Amino acid sequence: MSSILAPRPDDRPPQREDWGTGVTISVAAHLALIAALYWGMHWHSSSEPAEASAELWAAMPETQAPPPVVAPPPPRFTPKLAQPKGRPGDWVTTNDYPSRALREEREGTTGFRLSVGPDGRVTNCEITSSSGSPDLDAATCDNLRRRARFTPATDGEGQPTSGSYSSRTRWVIPKD
Repeated sequence: MSSILAPRPDDRPPQREDWGTGVTISVAAHLALIAALYWGMHWHSSSEPAEASAELWAAMPETQAPPPVVAPPPPRFTPKLAQPKGRPGDWVTTNDYPSRALREEREGTTGFRLSVGPDGRVTNCEITSSSGSPDLDAATCDNLRRRARFTPATDGEGQPTSGSYSSRTRWVIPKD
């Protein structure tokens, strides 16, 4: 097996006897590097007076630092979120249960987000998690639009602004 892996004499690259060309190229390259380094170290020592370069730098305009960033003034009032008026649990009651959902004994929890205008009234109702019954979800928004009222949100100037309110309504079939 060792005879298979052993190199054969005819597989070796040819040996060259003239290594003088390589040495000559190497010496020439080294001499060129030495000359470049010598020239690089002595190129500045010319007959020009030193004042010429000093005048060049003196003619450059001075740059000024950018003006400091001024932080905006703090708000005069602390902004406030829209706050429910009354009890949010009274906005949707068991009396509002859709009759079909009641007959089919469907229950569930509807998550919602209300957009509240600067007047404290609901401007939009969005279902954020469904109860699984479209009629229960629709009844949630219908009743909230009619009954929900808020103290409006206020901005940093203390002025009423639009806001939002999120919660959930749990639909449970009333026990007689």
